[in-house]
Order: sequence, then structure tokens, then C-alpha cells
Amino acid sequence: MESDEGKKHFPVRAYVQNTFGSLLNDALYQLERTRGKHPELEELKTVKGSVKYIGEYLIKNLPANEK
Repeated sequence: MESDEGKKHFPVRAYVQNTFGSLLNDALYQLERTRGKHPELEELKTVKGSVKYIGEYLIKNLPANEK
């Protein structure tokens, strides 16, 4: 079994907030922008459509080391 000695403490909260916080913020911004440009897309006005859009955006725009 490995010892925890010598391992650095990894600031998980800061990593998640910096990586996924800004990524999620970008996804929400793009959703609102797309809604404004294409008001005829009824799918983006529903919860299911919005979640699908954000999920697809997150998958397409993952940081390089997360793919």
C-alpha cells in the first residue's frame, strides 16, 4: 500500500471551480446567446433542450487534459 507521505495536497475545490466553473459559465452564456439569435428554436426554451445544449457544449469544450 502506498504511503501518503510525499504526496501534495491537491486543492480540488479550486481546480473544479476554475475548470468547470468557467466552462459552465461559458456554456450558459452560449445558450443565452443562441436563444437570442434563434428565438424560433422551441427546444432551447425547454429544460430538457437547455440541459442537452449545455451537456453537448461541455463535452465539445473540455480542457485538453480532460479528454
